[in-house]
Amino acid sequence: MFLSLAGLKFGRPSRIAACVLALATVIVLTDHSGGQSPPAPPRAGADACAQQLARIKGNFITKLLAEARSALADGLGPEALAVCRDVQALQPENKVAAQLALRAETAIKTAAARPPTKARLNSLPAARQALAERLEKARKDVIAQYWALAQSYEEKNQPADKARCLTEVIAMDPNNEQAHAGMGDKFIPEFGWVKEEIQRKWAEGLWFENGQWMKWEDVSRARITALKARESQNLGEGFRYAATHHVTLASNLKDEAFEKNLIQGLENCIIDQRVRLFEPFETGQDKPLNAIVFQEKSEFSEYCRKIHSHSADSMGFYSPERRTLCAWRMDGSMTNGIGTSFHEITHGTLEDYMGPNLPVWLDEGLASFHEKSRPKGNGVNFGPINIPRMGKLRELLVSGQTITPRELVAMDHAAWEQQLMLNYNASAMLMHFLWDRGALQTFLRSFKSSHDAQDALTRAMKQDFATTDREYQAFIREKLLDPEALKKMNKQMEGLLPF
Repeated sequence: MFLSLAGLKFGRPSRIAACVLALATVIVLTDHSGGQSPPAPPRAGADACAQQLARIKGNFITKLLAEARSALADGLGPEALAVCRDVQALQPENKVAAQLALRAETAIKTAAARPPTKARLNSLPAARQALAERLEKARKDVIAQYWALAQSYEEKNQPADKARCLTEVIAMDPNNEQAHAGMGDKFIPEFGWVKEEIQRKWAEGLWFENGQWMKWEDVSRARITALKARESQNLGEGFRYAATHHVTLASNLKDEAFEKNLIQGLENCIIDQRVRLFEPFETGQDKPLNAIVFQEKSEFSEYCRKIHSHSADSMGFYSPERRTLCAWRMDGSMTNGIGTSFHEITHGTLEDYMGPNLPVWLDEGLASFHEKSRPKGNGVNFGPINIPRMGKLRELLVSGQTITPRELVAMDHAAWEQQLMLNYNASAMLMHFLWDRGALQTFLRSFKSSHDAQDALTRAMKQDFATTDREYQAFIREKLLDPEALKKMNKQMEGLLPF
């Protein structure tokens, strides 16, 4: 029986109840917002608490600056720069950190022009490891101090000051279970730690929209009405509308199973990105995205003509002005119609996280990274690599040439367009490389704060740029040239092997 989206009612389950039910509904109706903190009660000794917290932070910064100087003395320019950036994130006005950062940048340029000796190269890993261990010890020490201070305020029955201390613990250690429990948070698998107030609102069937808490039924109705008003004249008859918590959909698909997979897949893709790639969204920052999906390419092309889009011959596109992805079904496989939708929706979620005017290599690289993702449980599985799209990069590697991360991240839009498919390949592989090394989330977070790709790569990989380049080259050659690796990934794409 054909699925009529217009007839579906998307209720707002309790978040806790939803966990008990294991998200059994077809549409995942859940909020990934971090929420707004409840108003703090009157605080006793707030000034004393602030002074103690500032003292701990100040001592920590002093240790970090000492480690930055030590790293410079040991010839660890990238690591020294990363420590300085950490200090500047904690205390933007710190002049010593700014001066040391300039020295570190000079040291990095000097090292690039004058390669180190073999003996020096052999000594660097031990020096890096020792620095990393000292930094980790300093981080754990400051967490322990915040925690001890929180405990002392609990004994004094000063809950607001205790909460301030636990907030500092969580800032240093986002997954600290004791601190979250002390704040009344609950861990919801697909979203991470959720604040107590948000749990109560969800349990009441409310959703934060336009600066206020509203009934989900009212939110859903308003979103559908707005999308209809904007798009009905461009779409014609036969389109149905529906709203999940993160996506408002218009569709004329004829396959019920495909439509269910598509809408649940989009919802799960957004949720999963926010959990595994982006920082939690605060309530009010979580804006819905739109999706328009056509059964036939001719319908998609006609729509492009009506809205003056140049994407009529493509598989899909994302319009930032409309916050809308558009795609056509192609065939029933998860690697096309749904994979294209995952690619396009990523443009929207990444812009929400990073802001507008992103470099094209990052925007398209992360979107391409999602093309082979498939729904898995309440999220998606990243991978495998989209081997069929990697032809240009494979050709380059076979010829003995390559493209480096340094070249890639330096590209502006004009340079990107000159070798379009090759650059798509290389940027997607850079995202796969970072994910394989467990560094993609750190890279995105660092780039968000600095907008300096080389600095963000150095911080994420915790090593100099030359080492990262060598590891990236080895990674892409293995994945794209090694027969056994190719065979395994092709079987993964066919569903014959797990990711």
